[in-house]
Amino acid sequence: MLSRVHKPIVLILARYYLPGSKAGGPIRSIGNVVHALSDAFDFRIVTSDRDHTDTSPFRGVAINDWNDVGGSRVFYADRSRQRGSAVAKIIRTTNPDVVYLNSFFSPSFSAGPLLQRQFGRTGNRARWIVAPRGEFSPGAMAFKTIKKRAFLRGAWFTGLLEEITWQATSEPEIADIRRETGAQDSAIALAANITEDAGELDVSGTAVSASGPLRVCFVSRVSPKKNLAFAVEALARACMPVEFDIYGPVEDEAHAEACRRIAGNAADRLTVRWHGPVPHEDVRGIFARHDLFLFPTLGENFGHVIFESLAAGTPVLVSDRTPWQDLDAKGAGWVRSLDRIDDFTAVIDALAALPADERLATRRRAHAYARAAHAASPAIEQTRRLLLGTAS
Repeated sequence: MLSRVHKPIVLILARYYLPGSKAGGPIRSIGNVVHALSDAFDFRIVTSDRDHTDTSPFRGVAINDWNDVGGSRVFYADRSRQRGSAVAKIIRTTNPDVVYLNSFFSPSFSAGPLLQRQFGRTGNRARWIVAPRGEFSPGAMAFKTIKKRAFLRGAWFTGLLEEITWQATSEPEIADIRRETGAQDSAIALAANITEDAGELDVSGTAVSASGPLRVCFVSRVSPKKNLAFAVEALARACMPVEFDIYGPVEDEAHAEACRRIAGNAADRLTVRWHGPVPHEDVRGIFARHDLFLFPTLGENFGHVIFESLAAGTPVLVSDRTPWQDLDAKGAGWVRSLDRIDDFTAVIDALAALPADERLATRRRAHAYARAAHAASPAIEQTRRLLLGTAS
């Protein structure tokens, strides 16, 4: 009789997970890891019982219990089960080979568990991995700087950062982790984000007509870090008429109000529509109906939403603070410095003036870029080695 092969148990702690979608990229990052590697690992996920910004828990899931979700077991914890001692008990009883934290600054799903480990309440078997998911980028560190640096100093002096493997998803993030934590290179493992398959490009019903206003979209959380106000200002300066569709939860109402004021000053040529959050499965279709994805983010360690736009055949105009630095060279989009907003506006006006056949050619290059990036990515094997503890 064949013995059952033991899969290493990977306990993932993440503030938000499926069926949530409002927290954006980190949910996709975890979901893609589970989808790609559930044949080799036993994934258990502890997460919140509700989506980002929601006041009510998910329907259709068992709260404070384990649920089967897409190749993993997921524990949806209410606030009482997000406390340090409750999370420590889940870690002990799960007895994982790996504890995989998908944040550094999350009180309940990172800082708290690390403190519980320090007190010896989580067991001694597991290796601990922290994926900061861009939290140490200059753009992210610009917000709540004093509080974050104070916590980092305290974590360093109390030994909270000892015996941790840091996951970096790009070379710039390696530098960010090293700068903010003082981690040695031997403690940092490069494992890129796993992407979904780009599929085939379907140009039927896509925005390839050169008639009418340029159709531009923004798909992300409405917050200062995602820099929507900069996007609206760049569009407001454009000479050509533009329709701008905003998809995503409003995380910062003051920022949203600033965007409305800017748009109001250019209402003769800029139409802005607010759509709110959308399910992940609708995102590619949204991109396909637009000519351009405008995303002047202050910093991304990866940017799943950028890949989704390219996979839909929609070129992207992004800041120079993401790993997607070769878009101009590949003809799939444009990378511009946030120091020069008029450079963003110049791209918008130039794209609006392109004839339909040239817009279609740009869409095909964007999609080809996404397909090539997915095919060439070492992310799955890098993540496998990270979880096995064999990453170099």
